Amino acid sequence: MLVLWGCTKLESSTDEPIMAGIDSPDADVADYLRELLESVRTVPRSGLMRGRLGMAYDVNGFGEAALATYAQAESLDPRDFRWPYFRAQLIAEGGRYEAALATLDRALGIDVDYAPAWLWRGSWLIEAGHIAEAKVAFDRAFDLDPNPVAALGRARVLIAEGQHPAAIEILEPLARASEHPYIFRTLGEALRAVGRTDAARIAMVRGRDARPVSWTDERRDQRNVHIRGHESYNFAKQLSAAGRVDEALAILERLQAHHPEEHCARPEEFFLACNLMNSASIAYDRA
Repeated sequence: MLVLWGCTKLESSTDEPIMAGIDSPDADVADYLRELLESVRTVPRSGLMRGRLGMAYDVNGFGEAALATYAQAESLDPRDFRWPYFRAQLIAEGGRYEAALATLDRALGIDVDYAPAWLWRGSWLIEAGHIAEAKVAFDRAFDLDPNPVAALGRARVLIAEGQHPAAIEILEPLARASEHPYIFRTLGEALRAVGRTDAARIAMVRGRDARPVSWTDERRDQRNVHIRGHESYNFAKQLSAAGRVDEALAILERLQAHHPEEHCARPEEFFLACNLMNSASIAYDRA
């Protein structure tokens, strides 16, 4: 059963912001975190400012600081979906699915119609062994957005219930429409369970490099604007390749201020400084 939470007051002090990363050797990361910390101190009762700091900690690898800061942001603004939602993601990454589900339920209590949240809920419920509840979650996700990931979730539930023929009816059309190895591996498991060994072998070969499927999550992607340092270089390349050249150039130009072209002569700076120069040139050509 999904528990819908109201304005829950969390047991978390919001007097002082959590400090992390300000002594990072990456000046781009350290400078940005100092800037956000100053914003929090300027407006200490702002859930948004506290949440922005949490997002920056999150995407730049300071997970414990992000967890605590998201809790502060939720305490300050318990009606913002993002703070329990992002916190639940971090908790689940640590394998604490029951705790992640409880936190996610607070987010769903704010917005019960956000389909990606139901996909996460279904996935974590399977990991936690709550198969019947996972079925409800994937059905809800499919009703909100009938996409292949929700259909795959339904198939995973059927496999967990031992209903392999029904799962195959879902998975075979998905496999014809997608080359994703995870779908083929899941199909292979179902085919093997019903004795279709030759077909199962073919599917398992096509699924040998399987990684879990991902899905579009616009709210989770809001964190990406806070990526700094070397990871923001990788993000800029993705933006440039996707045609979002202006956004890519803004990141690359900021990074070049920390790693200018003349740093190509320094062995410790060569890789990033010269790659920044090359990536900026490509982005300018695309523009």
